Parts: sequence; structure tokens; C-alpha cells
Amino acid sequence: SLNKTIAELLQTNMPSESQIHANGNLQFDVLLANFGSEIKVNLLAAKLQRAFEQMLNVENLSVLATPYIGCAYALKPDVQSEDLLAGARLALESALNTQQSFLVYSDALKAQLSEQNELENKVLETFSNDGLTLFLQPVVNLKDAKCVGAELLLRVAEQSKFSIYPGLIVE
Repeated sequence: SLNKTIAELLQTNMPSESQIHANGNLQFDVLLANFGSEIKVNLLAAKLQRAFEQMLNVENLSVLATPYIGCAYALKPDVQSEDLLAGARLALESALNTQQSFLVYSDALKAQLSEQNELENKVLETFSNDGLTLFLQPVVNLKDAKCVGAELLLRVAEQSKFSIYPGLIVE
């Protein structure tokens, strides 16, 4: 019932030519065919975020809910809806992973997801080939110079053909 209420609120705030697909609990794909410009998409995103700042009435209960929305749009009418849906689903997946309530599919997002996928595949391959080495790094109390614990690290072995920088997170 909550998903239905959210879908109805989305529909009332969306242009008539848009399509909304429920993709799970509080998860929606929004398709905007022949939608004009990125500026219009950003304005729509702001409008939707404002719409969900209010309490929703669901079965005589007041509920505050923030759905996750993956959006894909096309500037021209010749884009297939299946392509838009695939883009919206990628945007939704990324929105869920990064805890963003509204995310629009773009070529930059596609490249970022592709790079992350490639990195994850390299890590899995390295792991299956015993290319990771286990290290214990001491944690030292600077006041008395005593070891108070240790961090467990997995490092890519030197003979591997790639490296992972410390600031990079592999999920």
C-alpha cells in the first residue's frame, strides 16, 4: 500500500508522457522519453524531493517515506523504452549503493559503474589465483608508544598486474 501511495504521488508530479515502474520496496524507475533537457530533469528531481518532504497518508497512518528513484531520459523520441528502462535500473542500483534518493542515468555514470565492475572482477580473479597477501598492521597509542591492536589488511601481491589505491573501496 505504501508503494502504491508513492507511485500515485510520483504520477501526480510527473509529466504525462513519463513512465513509472515499481522495482521493489520504495524503489522506482522513471522513464522520460523526449524530455527536452538535463535542466528539466534537475528541476523535476527537485520537485519530487519536495513532494516527499511531506507526510503521506497510508491506511489512515501518517508516514514519512523517501523512495529511491533511478531516472533515465531521452532528448529525442527515437530512443527505445527498453534502453531507457535499462539506464533507469542502473541509476537506481547506483542510487541504492550510494544512498541517494534520486539519480539520473548518464554516460558518466555508465563509465563509473563499468570501471567499478572491472575492478571487482580483477579483485575476484586475483583472489581466486591466490594473488592477495595478508598483513597485520599494528595500531599504536601515540602517548605511550604501546601497541593497542592491529588492522587486518589484504594487499595485492607484487606479481599481480594491477594495483588498488588505499582510498579505493571495493564492495
